Amino acid sequence: MGQCPVQDHVHGVVQVRLLGETGQRDLLDPLLARIGGFGHGGLALSVPVGRRPLLLERVRPAGLYLSRLRGPDQPAPGTSPGRYADDLLCSLPDMAKTAREVRSMSKRGRKALVMGGSKGLGFACAEALARRGCELHLLARSEADLERAAAGLRTDHGVGVGFDAVDITDESALQRVLDALGPCDILVSNCGGPPLGGFESFGLDDWDAAYRSQVRSAVQVCRSLVPPMAQRGWGRVVMIASISVGTAIPGLVLSNSLRPGLLGLARSLTREYAHRGVTANLLCPGLTLTDRLDALIRKNMEVQGKSRDEVIAGMTAAIPAGRLGRPEELGETAAFLAGDGAAFISGQALFIDGGQTA
Repeated sequence: MGQCPVQDHVHGVVQVRLLGETGQRDLLDPLLARIGGFGHGGLALSVPVGRRPLLLERVRPAGLYLSRLRGPDQPAPGTSPGRYADDLLCSLPDMAKTAREVRSMSKRGRKALVMGGSKGLGFACAEALARRGCELHLLARSEADLERAAAGLRTDHGVGVGFDAVDITDESALQRVLDALGPCDILVSNCGGPPLGGFESFGLDDWDAAYRSQVRSAVQVCRSLVPPMAQRGWGRVVMIASISVGTAIPGLVLSNSLRPGLLGLARSLTREYAHRGVTANLLCPGLTLTDRLDALIRKNMEVQGKSRDEVIAGMTAAIPAGRLGRPEELGETAAFLAGDGAAFISGQALFIDGGQTA
């Protein structure tokens, strides 16, 4: 695909050269717009003629540049420029794929409702959709968290972002929000995790509360959004659950019992609406480094008297990938399921768990 050198690492100059016909400009324009929208440094672009190289130059700290393109996996400080070049070169096919998705979703003007979208896995889904030009509406309980999330998404991605602070277990309040919102093309149903505990830890009121949060809220939102999706002939429902859908997790009786119901919902929606262009799928994350898991890590450090690395090592011992998941990995999967390329995938539970349930 051409050369991809990183030059003048000390002064933070990054150059990307892509070889291709002039017609590739149509593919790369959305990607170049995304890179140019970071708000740091300058952008110099020369359009290729025939087989001449396309030169994209960013004058900014190289580590930050690669961090925004590649996520938290960037090379550690002190890594040689050659290593940077190899890593960036390997990422180019993914960059081109993202550019196609940006173009596809932006042209269609998709609108997404993201529940629990102010932080954690919900925010990761919102950001992945925003990268593809999708307009967003976020739901969460904290208005302050929603304001921060919406402002960041608008600034970083240039998309419209609305939000409502609402308790999704309050049926009347949630319905008022849905009625005011109107039709959406994409629903990301993300209700957060129920309380930890074994069977004898919870009374019937606890079960009712968990059902309202985990199942009924998803059903209520689907009742409002899915039929209009079917009428328009296109829609995507992505529900975030847990690996408890496929295997019981000790100490998580509420999750083990209720979240499999979401898979039944997705499969039922598939049977009724797939022929009308609406898909419904589950994402089942394993141990993923969200604020909630980070709090659990800190608690275990205190209780067990261990270092952070030791606690994480214990958590990841049963994960073949040997690490915790990253929110953006789930977000990218959600964005894929919300695109045209996933039109033939429906009624499925995708486990984003580093092989833990393999």
